[in-house]
Amino acid sequence: ERMYGIGEPSITDRLIDFVTADTGSFYVVPSIEALEAIGVTPPTAD
Repeated sequence: ERMYGIGEPSITDRLIDFVTADTGSFYVVPSIEALEAIGVTPPTAD
């Protein structure tokens, strides 16, 4: 409901402004910078 603005007034999920659903499922992967900003360090390649 929030995704389409049906729920609480003026609360929407802006993700649909940037993606187009083709199958009904989608994945969002945060950037390395965003992960580091919250204290998560991605593993390094061996």
